[in-house]
Amino acid sequence: MSVADRVAAALACAALDRDLRAVVLVDLDPVLLPPLGRWLAALRQPRRPAEPMLVAAGGRDRLWTELVPSRDPRRPGPRLVPGALIEPAHRADRVFLVPDLARAGRPVLHAMVMTLGAEEAHLERDGLTRRWRPEARWLACCRRDDLERVSAHLLDRFALRVNAAGLHRTAGPATAQVLPPPSAIVRAAVRRGVPALATGALLRAVAARPADGRAGHRADLALVRTAAALAALAGRPAAGPALFGRAAELVGVGGTGGTEGGGVWATGPAPAPAPAAGA
Repeated sequence: MSVADRVAAALACAALDRDLRAVVLVDLDPVLLPPLGRWLAALRQPRRPAEPMLVAAGGRDRLWTELVPSRDPRRPGPRLVPGALIEPAHRADRVFLVPDLARAGRPVLHAMVMTLGAEEAHLERDGLTRRWRPEARWLACCRRDDLERVSAHLLDRFALRVNAAGLHRTAGPATAQVLPPPSAIVRAAVRRGVPALATGALLRAVAARPADGRAGHRADLALVRTAAALAALAGRPAAGPALFGRAAELVGVGGTGGTEGGGVWATGPAPAPAPAAGA
């Protein structure tokens, strides 16, 4: 896969499956993070997607609770409302952006640990009590040399770890897109949601464990779910061996992979054929 295909594939998998909702973009120029966040938000919610939220130095107050001006003249002064992490149903397409995962502040680290991988999150703070199902997607940049600085406890919550070195904007103005629009097949797959996993997929995942050496069931399940997502996004009923190889490329930080289904992320109604060997 090219770097653009690789990043687009990871973001599309994150859009499709909430269990793949956290992506580390290794060696990505952080300036590209906002347009990638908008690409992901638009894929999840084509009509009026939420603007991605940068949480480089987001304070705990803004993430969990926030003070806003009162609209009631009988009660002047600020009022406390749920913060950005507590997702109302109409803003479940929220995307959070972390420009440097290895140097994220404690409030941001706490937010990621508490919500990523959780089926339900719970908040009791400042008189507010909330329970919700976290659906927000997270995109984080991290230099390859800094991955060792990220705790295994946190890194394990990022199912997708993608080599994004060399990704750049398309030629044109500063607002030019980084990735081409997803195909109609990809959009339809995201609308349909998570596909069923085939019997025996977990055994194939164990045999095709990513090269980064992560152990445990989280890595195996991430590989299975990524392969199933790639199959659905390519309009295929099941994932074959080559797609498991591509999935391993997305859950690790490899730079190369198979060519099966190449070009499915480009604009158009159907996947383009894979390039010929040596092309």
